Amino acid sequence: MALTLELRKLILPLFMTEINFLIEGSKVIGILGESGNGKSTLAKVMAGLIKPVSGYVLIDGRDIFKISRKERGRLIQLVLQDPYTSLDPEAKVIDTILEGVKILKIHVNDEMFNYYVNRFGITELLNRRIYELSGGERQRINILRSMLINPKVIIYDEPTSMVDSMNRREVLDLICSNNSAISIIISHNVLDMSCVDTVFVMRKGKIIARGKIEELRGYDDLYVRTLANGLLNDNKFR
Repeated sequence: MALTLELRKLILPLFMTEINFLIEGSKVIGILGESGNGKSTLAKVMAGLIKPVSGYVLIDGRDIFKISRKERGRLIQLVLQDPYTSLDPEAKVIDTILEGVKILKIHVNDEMFNYYVNRFGITELLNRRIYELSGGERQRINILRSMLINPKVIIYDEPTSMVDSMNRREVLDLICSNNSAISIIISHNVLDMSCVDTVFVMRKGKIIARGKIEELRGYDDLYVRTLANGLLNDNKFR
């Protein structure tokens, strides 16, 4: 069966509109919208952390709420936006990287481990502790340990919100070069959409537009067009 993620008749807590979409193959998808419009709630529902009001999240046809927590962890991973609170500051980098695969009992051979460590440029960091790392380095660790699990879907919630502009490009390159999973970048910042295949624009818990970012910049709807061009004034559409 092909790699698929489907949201079917999904209604999020606090919102009463359906979300429906189907993603096929190892694509990079963007979900773009202002704060308070349900993006992070959608991320947590897709990751199985909270239940929707109704509807389904299906990975390769499997309902994620009807499988065990461990099996769900093998299928889908959520990378949180704050690398300062999502990682144990006292832990060694190597232990942090391997924590997930040990919990989920996933075998990672030396070849695969070394491939990721070299690709992420963290060989010199392995024996350091998390508190010694910069924000950009911590976010690389966050992303690496999720990819090492080799899930079907990885969700990145505001992955560059706490890194500088130089590290933004590096983080996005690492996310978008992964061709073994469906990658979903959730952000309020159009700059994070630079390497995605399709952007879904979200407002008030509803997907109101979808397409390539270049298409959305000329979209008929003023809100979509303004957001896609990075010109949104937070007070203008409230």
